[in-house]
Amino acid sequence: MRDPVACSSAQLPTEHFNARFSDENVAFLVPIFIDCADIEAGHRVLDIGCGTGGFTRAIADMASAAVTGVDISDRFIEFARNAPEPQRGAVTWKVGSAESLPVADASFDRALLSLVLHQLANPRLAAFEAFRSLAVAGRAVVRTVASEDVAARVPYRFFPSMSATDTDRMPPLTKIEGWLQDAGFVITERRRIFRNRKLNLADQERTLLLEFDGRYSFIPGQEREDGLRLMRAEAEENAGNWIDPRPESFVIASKQN
Repeated sequence: MRDPVACSSAQLPTEHFNARFSDENVAFLVPIFIDCADIEAGHRVLDIGCGTGGFTRAIADMASAAVTGVDISDRFIEFARNAPEPQRGAVTWKVGSAESLPVADASFDRALLSLVLHQLANPRLAAFEAFRSLAVAGRAVVRTVASEDVAARVPYRFFPSMSATDTDRMPPLTKIEGWLQDAGFVITERRRIFRNRKLNLADQERTLLLEFDGRYSFIPGQEREDGLRLMRAEAEENAGNWIDPRPESFVIASKQN
């Protein structure tokens, strides 16, 4: 397995990473986070591995919550601090690791870990840190891609080396639940959400080229050429209606004592 930290999102250019917080992504995912975590007005929410903070700000605004975003990347947090403030709620930014959160014990009501655990050297420790950060009756939500769902997604199904790498990196849902239970959480629910996202070939190619230069530089040139050819053929065959189901999983856990 490749070093999860070496393949982490922190290796990506800031503007490229921030593109994942498009209006479409925010509109689709933030209501799911709010519902899964049962976030209400005034709740203290910890967004662990917040990146450039697109979900952090949107959750604060939509739920009128006080949201703290924590990320290991100084660049990402600096970007977040310079972005517009939400109209409702409040946001605070901290640089720090999910494995050693710069927050006090029992200082939050909700904790979110969105596509974070597979990027850590010690994801089990992150579960313990999330538990420590929460008050009694707090709730944690982990968003992930189940390892068995990776290979069928675009662009993974066109690039075997990329698919194998991220299949290995994504922990099975049972392992995630085990880490949470070891930390003291009680698992209350598991949800599988289908994105059914309509794709644009130009956007997919532009993103891939940046990813090839960053996290996936190990993919051989011939595999890149072959994969791009297959991806273009599928996009053309489904012209105007290229849909990727993109299933994602949400694990919901509570701190009961």
